[in-house]
Amino acid sequence: MSKQLTLDEMLETIHTLKHPTAAACQIALEAIGCAMAQVIAIELGVTAGPAIYEGTAFAGTCAPFSPSFEGQKCPTPLPDYDDEAEWGENLREAVGSSELPRDLDGEEIGSHE
Repeated sequence: MSKQLTLDEMLETIHTLKHPTAAACQIALEAIGCAMAQVIAIELGVTAGPAIYEGTAFAGTCAPFSPSFEGQKCPTPLPDYDDEAEWGENLREAVGSSELPRDLDGEEIGSHE
């Protein structure tokens, strides 16, 4: 038998050990999370925030997904992963008061007017 650790558990262990690579590992994990979040957001036509490591006692490394426009339904498969009741609660904060969502190159994803 062996103990299987998730990436977040390994990162938390490295932080606990105060290993000198802890910060670099966190940056790398968050960068991968941000890249995946942007791919998902573009494919689903939603907005993604940055992936941030919050420790295993909270959500681990996660990224928020929000509607790109008022009234947008939560697309599949996102409802499978979190409480759909929170979808769209903070649309202005997630998207910005007048900004459209942007991809990794800073280009606007599109307008839904």
